[in-house]
Parts: sequence; C-alpha cells; structure tokens
Amino acid sequence: MAFSLRQLASTLYINHLFARTLLEVLLLALLIEGLFLSERLISILRIVIDSPVGLSSVFPLLAWSAAEVHLALPLAILIATYRIILTYRENREFIALASGGQSVLPLLRFAGALAVTALICSLLISGFAVPPAKFAFRAKVDAVRYEALRAGST
Repeated sequence: MAFSLRQLASTLYINHLFARTLLEVLLLALLIEGLFLSERLISILRIVIDSPVGLSSVFPLLAWSAAEVHLALPLAILIATYRIILTYRENREFIALASGGQSVLPLLRFAGALAVTALICSLLISGFAVPPAKFAFRAKVDAVRYEALRAGST
C-alpha cells in the first residue's frame, strides 16, 4: 500500500511535532526536578549537618527524594504541548495545513497518545518508584541518625 503525498506530509508533520514536543518535555521535566531537588537539598543538608557524618550521605538521600515529584512529567507534558501548539498557531501552520487539505485527526491522535503516555508514566512512577524510594530515604536517614548516636552525638 503506497502512501499518498498528503499522508506522507501529515506523517512528517506529526513526527516533527512529536520530536519538538519530546525535547521540550525533557527540558521542562529536568527544570521541574531541578527546582524540587534544590529546595529539598536544604532539608537534606540540615539532616546531614546535624549528625556528624560525611557529606557522602547527601547524594543518595537526594536521589531517593527525586522520585517524589511524580507530577513533574504530566506538568512538563502539559506545558510543553501548550507551548508548541501556541507556537504553531502563531506561525499560522494550522492554517497552512487546513488550506492544504490536511485533517485535524492526526493532531488529535497525537495529543491523545501523548495524554495516555503521560497517564501511564505517572501511574508507574507513583505506584512503583515512589514507595521504594520513600522507604530507602527513611532507612538512610535512620542509618545516618544511628551512626550519629553511635559516634556520641545527639
């Protein structure tokens, strides 16, 4: 089955939209995670400084608290999709597609697939990654406090 020129253009357009949205989602997710971890770093440093242990305990505690931002991915997808769609609207690319006889259906399929992907990723993160990370974080904090008690500090 051969593709028509219209189907090929639609496929290329959706692929470009997907690549651009994916890049923006990754950058926004990193930004949101970085903001959360920079805020969380203060409380982790307070825990480590209060006990006479090395600073090597900071990085595992910070890594285990990173999974708590399970809303970062859906939020990044929402913001990225909104920004990309507005950019395409400002550049009048949707008008060009409509005047070329393109349907909105591939764009709606893309948005639906993106929403389902975000839902599945958010459920997987909050259901399978967050509980073990919280347990490991608490276990490490307790180990740091126990080590401080063994050393003779309070």
